[in-house]
Amino acid sequence: EPASPLRDVSEVPRVTSPAADEGSMQLKLDELTSLCISLQRQHSEMVAKFEVQELEINRLKAIVKLLEDKEGVAAKRSGDNAPIKGRNLDEGEAAA
Repeated sequence: EPASPLRDVSEVPRVTSPAADEGSMQLKLDELTSLCISLQRQHSEMVAKFEVQELEINRLKAIVKLLEDKEGVAAKRSGDNAPIKGRNLDEGEAAA
C-alpha cells in the first residue's frame, strides 16, 4: 500500500516565531505571578490564624494553671491533714 501523501502533524516539528514564544512566555509569567500572589495571601492568612490560635492556647493554659492552683490550695486545706473526728492527724499522732 503506498504511503499517504499527508503526514501526521504531531510528528512535524513546530516552528514558532519569537513573538509567539514571547507571548507564551508572558502568559506563563502572568500565571506564575498570579499563583505566587495567591500563595503569599494564603500564607499570610494561615500565619494570622496560627497567631490567633496561639493566643487562645496561651489563654486556656493560663486558665488551666489558675484552676490547678486553686485545686491545689483546696486540696491542701482538705487533704491529708484534714480534721478527723474533731482533731488533726498530727495531733492524734502526737497524743498516741
